[in-house]
Amino acid sequence: MSETRQNDRSTDASRQLLSDNGQMIAELSAGRLYLKAPKAKRDLIDELLIKPLKELDSAAPSEGIRVIASWHLNWLLQNLKAH
Repeated sequence: MSETRQNDRSTDASRQLLSDNGQMIAELSAGRLYLKAPKAKRDLIDELLIKPLKELDSAAPSEGIRVIASWHLNWLLQNLKAH
């Protein structure tokens, strides 16, 4: 794949991510609250936290956001393995 085509896809993904920003914030907020539930189900954790963090990790328009998303994703996955 040419570098130009890859950059176009990255730009498209960034635009989509920014347009879905409100939805992503809502999912992450709901996921944080859901983690406090006595018996949180893994499929909901995947949908509310892991999926949005992976999207941010791969398509966020800012390197800083990608680094933070990656760190939180790794932390979450490590802590889920511990339980």
